[in-house]
Amino acid sequence: MSTFLEPLLLLSYFVIYPLIGWLTFERQRRAIREGRSSRWLLYGEIFLVEWVATAAVAGIWISSQLSSSALGLDWPSGERATLAWSLAMVALAALATQVATGRKSAGWRQQMRDELAPVDALMPTRSREMAGFAALSLTAGFCEEVLFRGFLFWWLQSLGLNVAFAAVGTVVVFGLAHSYQGPKGLLRATAAGAVLIALVLLAGSLWPAILLHMGMDLIGGWTALAAHSKKPDDEGSIAAGQPHAA
Repeated sequence: MSTFLEPLLLLSYFVIYPLIGWLTFERQRRAIREGRSSRWLLYGEIFLVEWVATAAVAGIWISSQLSSSALGLDWPSGERATLAWSLAMVALAALATQVATGRKSAGWRQQMRDELAPVDALMPTRSREMAGFAALSLTAGFCEEVLFRGFLFWWLQSLGLNVAFAAVGTVVVFGLAHSYQGPKGLLRATAAGAVLIALVLLAGSLWPAILLHMGMDLIGGWTALAAHSKKPDDEGSIAAGQPHAA
């Protein structure tokens, strides 16, 4: 395929943007912690980049007269698709149940705050930030699936790679794109990328993966919000002179 948008998108979104994030994220974290910036500004930046990149994919598809099925946007049908939808919903139900149960424990909330510390600049800590994070989660769930499991997966196959190698390529690139989150974040993103591309291969469509991606991000925001909440049992612990994980 010959279009100026393709190399521009590949270079800017999959190389330059992750590199900038890796170089600047720690500075953004400090600015947010010190009150010199806000999560809303960071959400807005990511929101803009993701939709501009997705618009570039749309431009490539329109200019090249490619089908929606090549991008994985045809609605899935059949037994494999039903299984993919079912797996996505079961996974989300399990994650939501884990948070709903764990949020009642002060120890769990402290553990979650510790685990989310490397990405605390992204995660909502107040209910008023959750609306912005929810919009970002829906954006990431759609746009990143189109970009990584749609466009990148298609492009790697257009180079002559078979499906398996192209799938591995999307997993590696997706993991590296999240390297700004530190080693654990990179590993988690790589694992998530493997699950998401497996769902795409199973369904023959992006839509179950889009649902799972959106849901995982939303539950992640709910987890962060729950982790920073103060429960009555915490206040009672303080009054009784007991240790409190705040």
